[in-house]
Amino acid sequence: MPAIEEFESIISEARNSGQLGPEQTEFLRSFFADMEHNGFALYEAAILVSSRMYNREKIAQFWKEQGAWFEAQLAIANRTQHRLANVQPPSLDLNSIITALEEIVDACSEHYEFHA
Repeated sequence: MPAIEEFESIISEARNSGQLGPEQTEFLRSFFADMEHNGFALYEAAILVSSRMYNREKIAQFWKEQGAWFEAQLAIANRTQHRLANVQPPSLDLNSIITALEEIVDACSEHYEFHA
């Protein structure tokens, strides 16, 4: 089962049962750890890509698109935290990934504003 389908299945099961098992918790931790790691790697790659661009409008558009992608990732993390708010035991803390994604979204916005 692809990761996103397993992710959705785990979230639905946890909401319905009110519980999150150890294997489910570990899968979600791994899923969000990958999201955080990949987010930083993609942001660093975006800096490299934009450093090779010379048209301010294209750079601004590029950062606008990057920001939108990271906002979508942030929405997934926020939605998951909300959906799992009443699940026991409360063993999944998404605050660090949410904070990291918020910082990346803010950085993308600053790049966009600087070049717009």
